Amino acid sequence: TAETGTQYEGGIKGEFLNGRLGAGLSVFLIERDDVSATTGDGVLAEPSSRSQDHSGFEIEVIGEVTEGLDVIATYANLETEITKSLDEPESVGNGIPNAPNDQFSLVVQYQLPFEFEAVEAVSIGGGVEYVSETWDSEDNEFELPSYTLFNANINVDITDVLKFQLIGRNLGDEEY
Repeated sequence: TAETGTQYEGGIKGEFLNGRLGAGLSVFLIERDDVSATTGDGVLAEPSSRSQDHSGFEIEVIGEVTEGLDVIATYANLETEITKSLDEPESVGNGIPNAPNDQFSLVVQYQLPFEFEAVEAVSIGGGVEYVSETWDSEDNEFELPSYTLFNANINVDITDVLKFQLIGRNLGDEEY
């Protein structure tokens, strides 16, 4: 039997301050039936009599704080639940593996205000990403810890089609 699902989603987006600020909010519910599961060794098993629900919301704010300084902030909340499992009934009510309840990110990008002869624009940026704890398997016996990553970047626009970007991810050397 192939996996099937139904998704309900609604949201609202808007622009404010003459387009310098944008914001959005969406809410969703996903109901999945005949979901495949992985076995203990990570092999994908045949679809079974399993069902899952995913519900949550996402918030995003994008803004130009000052001339050349842009900020993007996002937050997502996800609630998951195994609602039916004929082959592993003890997992009913558990959370779904690798599905964190909370995720947050903040990115700041600044375009340098001076001009260079050889390039069109230069910007620098950085950000932080947070991901909450999650389960490693459907039995919810072992919880994987939350983690926070710090990132940075330098962007050089040489022409409209030639761009250079240097990205540093996980600058704090977080193990996750």
